[in-house]
Amino acid sequence: MNHYVLEVCVDSVESAIAATNGGATRIELCSNIIIGGTTPDLELFKIIRNKIQIPINVMIRPRFGDFCYTESEFEIMCRQSEKFAREGANAIVIGCLNPDGSLNEAYMKEIMNMATGCRVTLHRAYDMCKNPFEAFETARKLGIDTILTSGQKNSCIEGVKLIKKLVERSSDIEILVGAGVNSDNIKEIAKITGAKSFHMTGKVVENSKMEYRNDDVNMGIPGLSEYEIYRTDEKNIRKTAEILKLLREADGYVSGQQLCEKFGVSRTAVWKVIRQLQEEGYQVEAVRNKGYHIVDSPDVMTKEELDSLMDTQWAGRNIVYYDSVDSTNLRIKQMGDEGAPEGTLAVADKQTAGRGRRGRSWDSPSGSSIYMSLLLRPEIEPDQAPMLTLVMALSVAEGIMDCGDSCGNPEVKIKWPNDIIINGKKLVGILTEMSTQIDYINHVTIGVGINVNLTEFPEEIRETATSLRLECGHVVKRAPLIAAVMKRFEQNYTVFLEHGDLSGLKERYSELLVNKDREVRILGAKEQYNAYALGINQTGELIVRKEDGTEEAVYAGEVSVRGVYGYV
Repeated sequence: MNHYVLEVCVDSVESAIAATNGGATRIELCSNIIIGGTTPDLELFKIIRNKIQIPINVMIRPRFGDFCYTESEFEIMCRQSEKFAREGANAIVIGCLNPDGSLNEAYMKEIMNMATGCRVTLHRAYDMCKNPFEAFETARKLGIDTILTSGQKNSCIEGVKLIKKLVERSSDIEILVGAGVNSDNIKEIAKITGAKSFHMTGKVVENSKMEYRNDDVNMGIPGLSEYEIYRTDEKNIRKTAEILKLLREADGYVSGQQLCEKFGVSRTAVWKVIRQLQEEGYQVEAVRNKGYHIVDSPDVMTKEELDSLMDTQWAGRNIVYYDSVDSTNLRIKQMGDEGAPEGTLAVADKQTAGRGRRGRSWDSPSGSSIYMSLLLRPEIEPDQAPMLTLVMALSVAEGIMDCGDSCGNPEVKIKWPNDIIINGKKLVGILTEMSTQIDYINHVTIGVGINVNLTEFPEEIRETATSLRLECGHVVKRAPLIAAVMKRFEQNYTVFLEHGDLSGLKERYSELLVNKDREVRILGAKEQYNAYALGINQTGELIVRKEDGTEEAVYAGEVSVRGVYGYV
């Protein structure tokens, strides 16, 4: 379900980790999920924030019961929203009603104002509104980003008619379908309503570890056992990704029985997943007495797809995927500050605030390119970090060539220091950013933008930019290319760390250097001159021979290099 959102509601660290590992797009964090959820503890949020890398939406609900709040409850909600926004919540999840069943616009507006920088979800208080369409327009007026709804019924299955109407009106608001969503009905709900965002718990009931139990005392709501613990089940979230991976890795057919035994599910459950894959565009062949076989797959780019393709030890093994994000570099830097492990990879289908060198904007439409950023924690000196840009440039070039069958075997070159070139035009941009102390690197972020399936470019760069699709004449799958780049980077990064410089990589890099043995124009702040490019040295500087025969090392931070007669 490419471009679909799966939000998992959790109320514990264990459930948050299970949801993330299972492939959730984001989580909604609350407390007391068994009674519909209330505001979680701030410390719970902080612990979860440091353990997972997907967005966290936070419910702001001061008590169980209705959504008609007193002034003191409203004040509490304002303060809670401000605190969670300050701590980095992706969104606040709120809902306030007037006694007449309309949205309390004044309360909602003030709470939203307190949550600076956060998105806003209107939770199922919406389902308690008297007029759903009037409430929808009020939400739109307020600037609500998402409405969580079951279609004003106890179950979303019962409310599909209203949900469908809301989806048809919701060009600017995400309709998040909740209450009763599970793996058995999600495809049908999506088909009927046209919705692309779903909310579930995936919970199972775990038995308490308490051996002694006093059945004569009830500490909470009568009828709710203290010895039943509700937790998100990773298996409920992960099933599709695991089956997909098994199918892809198989040389031939995989029998339904093998799948059943592998994952401990019924043949019916397997068939449901196969049908879902087919709906997503995978050509899965089913043959009696043989089993299932993937014939072909579309340009699917999801966390599940990327996980299934990644053939590395650490690079890209912790993937954070976004349908849309401001900037993958910004997200990775934030994750780096919060303690995310080395190799964490942020991937987005679309960027809204991407940028290149010197703050230049980076056009980032959806469905056409690769936008990814990798987190590194190298134990090197800060002045060695710029060499990592060249390590990534080499890895991207090699990754593209490794995917030659699908990329059309283009002649890939590197324009020093880090532009990837095909037929004299730029294909890839790389931006490296560093968080440091005086003599210590906290973390390094390397952002990579690859023009994959773009067919048009703005007039100002049309003569110097290209895409893989334009060069090879067909759509190129992005996920395998990302996996190939990560595999190459892991290998090259290991060589770099072993030597402490580029001495183990410079020969290969120089082989791919488009400027090598060609006349170039050196554009420095104080002087400009022509010279012949010879290759790079062990620190990544470009060695050039000047007209008088002397050789000079050119540093990328000080000059630019252009071809004498054009870009390269």
